[in-house]
Amino acid sequence: GSEENTNEIKEVLEDLKKLDPIKTKEIQRQISASLEMFSQNQNPGSVSSPRKSDGGRKSIEEREKVPLLNEDQVNNAMKKSENLLKINEKSKLIVKEGVETGKVKFNVYWSYLKAINFNVIIFFLVIYIISNILGVYSNLYLADWSDHATEIQRGENGSTEFRTKIGVYTALGIGQVLFIGIASLPMALGMIIASKILHEKMLTNILRSPMAFFDVTPLGRILNRFGRDIYATDTVLPTSLINTTSTVIQAIFIVIVPVIVTPWILVPLIPITYGYLQLLKLYVSTSRQLKRLESTTRSPIYSHFQESIQGATSIRAYKCVEFFLLESQKRVDNNLVCYYPSIVANRWLAVRLEFVGNLIVLLSALLGVLWRDSPGVTPGLIGLSVSYALSITQILTWVVRMTGELETNVVAIERIKEYSETPTEAALETGFKLPKDWPIRGSVNFEELKLQDEELWEALKLTHMDTYVSSLTDLLDYKRTIKEQFADCTVLTIAHRLHSVIDSDRLMVLDSGEIAEFQEPQSLLKDSNSVFYSMALDAGLVSG
Repeated sequence: GSEENTNEIKEVLEDLKKLDPIKTKEIQRQISASLEMFSQNQNPGSVSSPRKSDGGRKSIEEREKVPLLNEDQVNNAMKKSENLLKINEKSKLIVKEGVETGKVKFNVYWSYLKAINFNVIIFFLVIYIISNILGVYSNLYLADWSDHATEIQRGENGSTEFRTKIGVYTALGIGQVLFIGIASLPMALGMIIASKILHEKMLTNILRSPMAFFDVTPLGRILNRFGRDIYATDTVLPTSLINTTSTVIQAIFIVIVPVIVTPWILVPLIPITYGYLQLLKLYVSTSRQLKRLESTTRSPIYSHFQESIQGATSIRAYKCVEFFLLESQKRVDNNLVCYYPSIVANRWLAVRLEFVGNLIVLLSALLGVLWRDSPGVTPGLIGLSVSYALSITQILTWVVRMTGELETNVVAIERIKEYSETPTEAALETGFKLPKDWPIRGSVNFEELKLQDEELWEALKLTHMDTYVSSLTDLLDYKRTIKEQFADCTVLTIAHRLHSVIDSDRLMVLDSGEIAEFQEPQSLLKDSNSVFYSMALDAGLVSG
């Protein structure tokens, strides 16, 4: 009918949209056949259908004879189909994956640092600062040694003083290495624990998500969170955080030394620092958004791969292997598009940072020459200042790179946090908690109890289970199971058959919603005037 043809055109249209410019012969044949049948069904004078001759479906040979459409005809068919179908994007079940924009929110960093433990972070910062102080002091010690090298050699105790200098310098180097190790070990363990905490929180939340969440969320998105994002949290992010922190601390000390030697360098250093921060802001925002796009475009790859594996038999049967290969390549290409802008951004940053670093080297050397006659300024200190300035290009580059890499990788925490806060089902625990020694007594109290089984019986009727329940045989009787397995429990049974409750300690017989009798079963059976006795007599449990 017309509705069936319309659905077929809709399927063909969706396939063409996926294929984009690539239109296979089979799809063209499908459009030709669909338009042919659609035009015949729309014609009031037509009384025959091309499908009726062979039981409602054309043979393969007849399909092959359908002429191919050219590109203009295909485009016209797509336009007509779009106008006919009026596909509403809002009616799609799968929800489009959202992409965050702008800076990573502070609460994302806070959640990660909180998972690490703030005591571990403070310990790491203090010990690492001490390590850098030892590094700067060792360089100042070496500069002073070089200034007095001639005097030490000519002195009476030259060899002894030389060995002392070597020993002190070596001790400073060893102390620096030890402090770095002491600071890094607890930090690394803290970040491993943080990754575990974040993983468990997301897993618990996903397992307790309602079924509606899984209806609108492709499995590939969930796998992407538990795969790539958890991998980044386990391995990449800890390295980025440690490298960023250590690089920033080193950059601060590298700037401090030239400022101590030549204080006037602060004047040009202020605008240079401002320009540097603007470069940092621009680069980080770009790389961060590229990382978000790269992470988002990876989810469709996982989803398509999973669908291809599950439907491999159908794909081969309908000869759609080439189509699925092209679709997979298209999604991979879409994901790889983000890499080229990242490389361009890195080179753009490197050129400008090298210019800033060379400018600082020039200023440091120039001011060192101008201040050479100042009191307290020695050739060793000027050389140390210039050497620090020479390394500032590299350290500034690393600060920007590490800061950008950190914020880029923190996107993984952002995505994990998103799936850790999705709506869940009812809480596993409520505010009410039973006492530890409960139950104290094996008694049950009923206060204003009202029971109604109409809805339950109506549900049994709707599911066609009422007949099944009524026809249960004695072989399916469960009273033995209750007697054996629940011997130490208080069991409340609403009887459908009398023999299932005949062994109970007490029976409550209701009549028109009122309690008619409440005694032991044997006592009620002995009383021939009791309601329960008459019920048992009708059921054949007792003889009259």
